[in-house]
Amino acid sequence: MKKHLFITLVFAVALLVSSQSFAKHSMSPSRLPHLFAEESEEHEEGPPEAVIRKLGAMVPEQTFERGEPAKSDGKVAPKDTTVYPVQIKNAEGQTVLRAYFFKGDNGKWSIFDESGNVMHET
Repeated sequence: MKKHLFITLVFAVALLVSSQSFAKHSMSPSRLPHLFAEESEEHEEGPPEAVIRKLGAMVPEQTFERGEPAKSDGKVAPKDTTVYPVQIKNAEGQTVLRAYFFKGDNGKWSIFDESGNVMHET
C-alpha cells in the first residue's frame, strides 16, 4: 500500500512540475499570433463607425450610409488618397450632411464636407 501511495505521490509531483514548466514557457495570449479575424468596427472598408459618429458630430438618433470609395483629385484630401463618402441622415432618413473621410499621412482619419471644410481626428 505504501508503495502505491509513494508512486502516486511521485507521479503527481512530476505532473505538477511539468505543467508549471509548460505554463512558464508557453506564449501568453497577448503574444500569440491572431489566427482568427476578430470582429471589429473596421470589418468594412473605410472609417469605423465610432470615427464617423465622432467626426460627423452625430447624435444617437442619426444614421449614416456609406458610399463607394474613390480616389482624391487633390483639391481637399491629398492626391490619390482613397476617399470614403458617407451620407449622414437624420431620424427621418433625410440626408443632412454629405461627408468624405480619408486617412491622413499621420494615420488618423480626417473628414471634409462639400464646402471643403476639413476636420481632423485628435
